[in-house]
Amino acid sequence: MLIDSVKQAFVLPEKKKVAFTLLREDMLTQQVVSLKTLQRFAGKCISFMLAVPAARLYTREVNLAISKDIKNSRPVALGGRLKTEISHWAFLDKWEGFVPWRKERHLQINLATDASLYKWGAVVEEQEVLGDFFVSGDDRPLHIPCGIPRIWKPASPCGSCSYPYDDDAKFCQSCGNYLEIQSDEPVDLIDIMVNERIRHLDIMMENTPYCKKVSALEKEFSDFLSKKAKSILFTSPEEVRKFLIVKDCKGKTQVHEIICPNLGKSGIFDCPCPLRLSSSTVRTMLGQLKRIFENYGKGRSWDEGSNFGNPIASKKVQRYLEAITREQAISHRVVKQAKPLFFDKLRKIAILIDSKMVKGNTTPEKFILLRDQAFLKLQFFAGDRASDLGKCLSQEIRRLRDDSGFVITHTVGKTLSNGKKNEFSVMRLDDHSVCPVFGIEKYVSCAGEMGINLTLGYLFRILDCSRKRVLEAPVSHSVMYGRLKSYLWELGMDEGETPHGIRGGCAVTLAVSGFGNSQDIMDHVGWFSRGSLDRYSRLGKMADKSTVGNLFKQVSDNPSYASSVYDEYGDTSKLPTAF
Repeated sequence: MLIDSVKQAFVLPEKKKVAFTLLREDMLTQQVVSLKTLQRFAGKCISFMLAVPAARLYTREVNLAISKDIKNSRPVALGGRLKTEISHWAFLDKWEGFVPWRKERHLQINLATDASLYKWGAVVEEQEVLGDFFVSGDDRPLHIPCGIPRIWKPASPCGSCSYPYDDDAKFCQSCGNYLEIQSDEPVDLIDIMVNERIRHLDIMMENTPYCKKVSALEKEFSDFLSKKAKSILFTSPEEVRKFLIVKDCKGKTQVHEIICPNLGKSGIFDCPCPLRLSSSTVRTMLGQLKRIFENYGKGRSWDEGSNFGNPIASKKVQRYLEAITREQAISHRVVKQAKPLFFDKLRKIAILIDSKMVKGNTTPEKFILLRDQAFLKLQFFAGDRASDLGKCLSQEIRRLRDDSGFVITHTVGKTLSNGKKNEFSVMRLDDHSVCPVFGIEKYVSCAGEMGINLTLGYLFRILDCSRKRVLEAPVSHSVMYGRLKSYLWELGMDEGETPHGIRGGCAVTLAVSGFGNSQDIMDHVGWFSRGSLDRYSRLGKMADKSTVGNLFKQVSDNPSYASSVYDEYGDTSKLPTAF
């Protein structure tokens, strides 16, 4: 900036104007620009604040685009309001104005006020210099002649930092200290208890994974509609379809043409075939959008005649889902099941973890290794979801009287509600490297030696950000996904297995082991329908009538049997093409 002492203002150098003009015109000639270029443009605009009045006000669209694309670092499309705002800065080419310096003048006034029930007034130097204009003798409360619904009272000092606060404040604005509200009215303890209970229940439901996903989708959908100057209350089916198409461009499922040589193959290839959202993802998203519209009072149906109701239930939106499902079926992109992880790989992972603990690790690292080993063993022998198993409480585990195993009772999970529970047993095995009972006992015992009590609360816990302290919080599916992948990569055996694949490995193992009673398997894993069993077992061979907990003792004698049967008959993706 140049300083003009005559004008008493900052002036833009001509060289800086020319550089800014070149950058702006170069951006306007392109359809997309990099995020770094857009950030550079915004920085230059902000630097003009000393010379250009309200320069920051003309960067709203630029900053909005930066905030949206900074998460994925993709090129930013220039169009609409963003392009208009950038073009508006052409006025700077002929700008000769300036912003005068503000005059420095400091005045200090000591003012004390008092607001009583009957009079407004201000006192300076112990003398009343201002007061209300009511006639003398008018003893009505102040809010009646003024029409003010609220009576203001003098501020009180915070007991922690002495910062003044209003009489109805709950927290100090300076230090955040909780303030005890002083009131002459009797405290209704029942009302306070009821409000706290409602608040606790609301927070508990809002913090569920499903509610968080719905809230994030609602915000994204509202932002999309705001660009069209519309709201969720007046959304049409056509706008829902446009939103889905915008989301569709960010998918990870490659939809191949019928003449593409990669048709039917899994993964992403260099061919020009586009990436889309999978049809199952779109179906899930429509369910969440339908819930959002229901929360806004739109019901569950759509009236084509009056164009009113829940647009997700309209024929247009449902036909869109049918169209993309058919498109992906033609492209041979069917719903993919998680690749099963079998007993032989579980054994190798458990042995790898044992070798890591022998080498001597720090206390946090050893805790993580013990937790991972116990978790993976238990998940395979239980066939449970990783997310549900992470919420397992130590109090849910009971020891059999003959010490031959554990009985575990789940009451919280994805499909557990309305009094349902999942109760299953895991038996003690002679092979300690894969025994789930031994793994849990070793985990709890070693954690106790580290000063970590796992006998109450969540059994499988996580560390804080510093990785030095164990939190009273359950391990999540994403955490175990990363841990399982790290072990598979280290062993050089990663074939796409996930924690959900452990559940599939359990089902296939039970199905191919020669037992025929499917109800025993369903009760053990926690399935409530035969369809779930058929889907996860894949082969159609059900277990015979026997105790499922003892079945794994026989499986451990031949750990690769289930894996070999699955590879030969259950996984057709590895078969060569006919032509």
